[in-house]
Amino acid sequence: DLLSEYVGKEIATGFYEIFIIKELANRMQTIPAIKYYNYLEKKYENIQNWQALELLYTEGFRLSHITGDITKARGVAKKRIANSIRLFDFINLSVELNTQLLTLESFDNRKPLPEYLKNIINLNKKTENLGHAALVHNSLNLLFLYYSRYSDLDLNVADIAKRILNNAEKNQHKLSGTRYYLAMNTYVVFLTIYAGFGEPDEYAHQLKKKIKAEGNIALANLCYAMLEYCIYTFSKKESEAWLHELDKADDRSKFIQYRYGLIAMRDFSEKNFKGFKTNLKQFYSDPSYAGFPDMETALRILELLMMLQEKAFYLVETKLNSLRVYMDRNLDKKRYAQERIIMQAIGSHMKNKSTEKVYKTILPLQNSSYRNIRFLVKMLERAMKK
Repeated sequence: DLLSEYVGKEIATGFYEIFIIKELANRMQTIPAIKYYNYLEKKYENIQNWQALELLYTEGFRLSHITGDITKARGVAKKRIANSIRLFDFINLSVELNTQLLTLESFDNRKPLPEYLKNIINLNKKTENLGHAALVHNSLNLLFLYYSRYSDLDLNVADIAKRILNNAEKNQHKLSGTRYYLAMNTYVVFLTIYAGFGEPDEYAHQLKKKIKAEGNIALANLCYAMLEYCIYTFSKKESEAWLHELDKADDRSKFIQYRYGLIAMRDFSEKNFKGFKTNLKQFYSDPSYAGFPDMETALRILELLMMLQEKAFYLVETKLNSLRVYMDRNLDKKRYAQERIIMQAIGSHMKNKSTEKVYKTILPLQNSSYRNIRFLVKMLERAMKK
């Protein structure tokens, strides 16, 4: 009764359960208060809610004072000191992880300094040592973002993706629903970005069922990943199905711009240049597009291929040089080396160099570990046949 009474009041917070103990103690109902206290202590310890434990131990002291149980008070004091030490580490690591994530996401930080990787590897070690499942996830996710954006080390990305998956499956009860399903999505994202590690279809459909059963938590993230994968693999029917799911997810994040980019890529693959131009314009319609340099690079390469097919050669060279400048300024050379090879092939083809030599240049890229590169190569081959 007390629980339902307080949930409906302004006093209800993330820690409303602890207020129930306080109210029971104020009413001198110490026996149910102690029982509920012991229940919450086990619950918070199990889900690693150390902030709530700090508040709970405060009420534990009050209960010990009311009941005159000095032994209990000393026990609570010992537990509170131990909890405060790990809570202090938790807060420090949480703040540092958030700072490093903002640094990585910054528009001015397309080329992280060498020490940045050392910092986030060290943070991951610290979170592993502390053993807080949510922080472990956050640190692994930071590593995943770094390696997938700023390195060509696909095996490293594979290892991190599996560690994210294992941490989530092992500690589902310790993670929020959103964080758990985002972790599951990360593994799907990995399979959609990289070829050679398996196909994501079956895993994604199983995950979609679980997500829908939980109220569509993180459904949009899954849809974006699978829509991109279906476009790269020319799976038209499946891409339409995932786009339909995405529309129902009603996503209003900055990824709306990414959606326009994906549809533009689909239009290009279907030789719908009018649709490509329309969605390309929509992609650039909001400043948030700048948060997707990989998508912008791919779209600009496709735009070059469209100009080749339309024989607008006078524009190709200017656009090609502009893209080179953009990539040199914003993108890691090693990570985006294969895009540069494609651009070189476009330049060679435009200058009427031997088609056979151009094919030899891009031949190794047909088996690239990146699905988007395989897609771009096929589009380039199609353009050169015109």
